[in-house]
Amino acid sequence: MLVGVASRTDLSPLAPGMDDGVRRNDVDSIAWRRWNDAGQLPWDAIKPSGALLEQGPFRTIEVWTETELTMLHLLERGMDSPARTQVAARLADCIEWHLEHTQPDNATNRPWAMHAFVLHGSPEAALYAQTLLHNAQAGGAMGDPLVQWILADAHARLCARV
Repeated sequence: MLVGVASRTDLSPLAPGMDDGVRRNDVDSIAWRRWNDAGQLPWDAIKPSGALLEQGPFRTIEVWTETELTMLHLLERGMDSPARTQVAARLADCIEWHLEHTQPDNATNRPWAMHAFVLHGSPEAALYAQTLLHNAQAGGAMGDPLVQWILADAHARLCARV
């Protein structure tokens, strides 16, 4: 699935825009910076089951889905932490919830958490991951630095876990 994505050793620990962009104060950007700075997962910001975040009354499905998948992408990093058992259970629960309740095309052509769906191991999750990647390709987003960062990070995480 990631054929042609080069392994990057110069990959920034934060996605473009999370440190200094317009989304700097969004929950996902704050969570990523906390992970980067202190290795802390955002347990205080996520729900205990189902989706990680509440959609809220003012979030469109696309914005919410992208934020949700950004947080899921981050949560997978916790598989390398002492909280591995808790992370694995929460990842599985969240992914299964998304397979039933969301569509991968709601993620605005950014394949956040694609690797988490691949690592889930089910045929449905693999198809979800393939659709996330296809949407980035079909939507012409492959040249976007953020999409390139997401794919390089997903590749690195897949290599680290398999």
